[in-house]
Amino acid sequence: MEKSILLTEIRRRVNQAEKRITNIKYLQPVRTLEDTNQIVSKVDEIIDSFMKAIEPWKDLESPWKSAQEDARGYSYIAADKTGISKEWEEAFERLRKIGLDNEVIQSWNTVGYYAAWEVVRNLPNLEVNPGEFLLQLYELGLYPHSFADVNGQEKYIVDFPIKHSRKTVFGCYAHRDGRILWTHELTENCSNLKSILPSNRSRTVNYFFNNAGFMAYKAAILSK
Repeated sequence: MEKSILLTEIRRRVNQAEKRITNIKYLQPVRTLEDTNQIVSKVDEIIDSFMKAIEPWKDLESPWKSAQEDARGYSYIAADKTGISKEWEEAFERLRKIGLDNEVIQSWNTVGYYAAWEVVRNLPNLEVNPGEFLLQLYELGLYPHSFADVNGQEKYIVDFPIKHSRKTVFGCYAHRDGRILWTHELTENCSNLKSILPSNRSRTVNYFFNNAGFMAYKAAILSK
């Protein structure tokens, strides 16, 4: 593709990404537990698609979190080799700043990488943007956390804002749980879980990074 045509197409895709991201209503709506459980199968499908998108960068022994980071790194390397690394960096910073305005932890990097990937989406092996599926979770009003160690198994964690026991809490959902089984307070993370069902076995969630200091951002959004 001729460079001028490519740059025009890149600008179009990044502008579309910006419009989409600015229209996201983070952590809305707050659903009942019953309504939340009706959408968990859709969330599982979205996470499946996300994992399929980053699977080419998944080694047998490496965690999924590493595959996600390697995929992002590969997209920049591809941009650099094609002579569009400047456009990649500009898209990342432009949309990352929008994410910072929304005060939702990690959304700034997520939306930044989504926009940056749009720059290289015409290149071989990069046709599917993994960030697309994380944006779909944001658009459902959910908070996609990250991959974490859940009782010794690596799973993707998503927080659902829900009304439970007459207050707003987060339903802490691990990929393929099938329903919301655990909750935690708005200012806490999944290390202090409360069981919804008395029969639930204990659950330990360990992230590959420390996000406890950021929970107040999410709580602030829900209190507005």
